[in-house]
Amino acid sequence: MLFITTASAAWLANVSGMDDPCCAQKVVTALQSVPSVTSVAASFETNQACLEATAPLSSAALGKALASAGYGIVSLAEVAACPAGLHVAVDPWAGAKGLDAVTISHGEKVELKPVGGKYTIFDFGAPWCAPCHTGAALLTSYMTGHTDVSARIVWLDAGDAKASFALPVVAQHLAFAEGLPWYKVVGPDGKKLYEGSVPTAAIAAIDKKRAR
Repeated sequence: MLFITTASAAWLANVSGMDDPCCAQKVVTALQSVPSVTSVAASFETNQACLEATAPLSSAALGKALASAGYGIVSLAEVAACPAGLHVAVDPWAGAKGLDAVTISHGEKVELKPVGGKYTIFDFGAPWCAPCHTGAALLTSYMTGHTDVSARIVWLDAGDAKASFALPVVAQHLAFAEGLPWYKVVGPDGKKLYEGSVPTAAIAAIDKKRAR
């Protein structure tokens, strides 16, 4: 068992099984449960997680936390600082290249303007929200086969729920939302088709309208 015996600003862990944005968020959540850990950043591209803590960390403790979420630890090393570019705020729409998916807000107020001639999905999500990543992946897959659908993303770009829900766009558009993710779907005619938290329901509303 590897054990870090001296206090340090950061520890870098190589994690097995972290192969998409949703996995990265689950890894972050699992490692945040380890006592003394104050922050966690992760990247599914490099399969790494970087932790800051107030006490030494052991691979056994981190491995136990990761195993509870279905992941494993490959190695753990003390580092002077977390690698540049390692972050938890993984873009859930990173796989939407070539699709009509545009981020229109990172928390600032924004007008929700439907895309003319298309079904428009307004997707409200946040980096710490695992279901937001799952929903974005589902919608990305759906849009790949439906070029008449666009997505406009409102990204509550903060590290936790309290900070995210304090952003100006929340009071503007999410006053009655039950939580995240939250979707608003508008048809090509500008009429609202769906509003709620279930991505499959958003898709079903579009398919129902298209079938008429």
